Amino acid sequence: MGVRLKLSGIVAGEAVTVGDPVYVSAADGKWYRARADTAGKAAVSIAGATVALGAVLEVVTMGDLTGLSFGAPDQGKPLFLGATGGLATAIPAAGTVQQLGQIASTTTMIVAVWDRPVGR
Repeated sequence: MGVRLKLSGIVAGEAVTVGDPVYVSAADGKWYRARADTAGKAAVSIAGATVALGAVLEVVTMGDLTGLSFGAPDQGKPLFLGATGGLATAIPAAGTVQQLGQIASTTTMIVAVWDRPVGR
């Protein structure tokens, strides 16, 4: 499985699904789904579990994350922050470009949220 860096004890500001890229809001200190098409909403981590609004959230910044679903031909492809949120195998056409990791298998990604996002 390798090294896994995770943070716990943080609060979700909305319902979040395992694998959602997330960021922390400066306004209320809660965590929300990140979006490439909105300034200030670049990902700082990936949700490690599915939680409801107000629940304690575990996030993964580095290491393996399982419980996801990818197509077999996508193994090895990089994963980017999607334009309207989520993970994408294609670079968004507009907005922030941020690589968040790589597809390891049909159910696992290797998370590496240390890349600095690039705005356009």
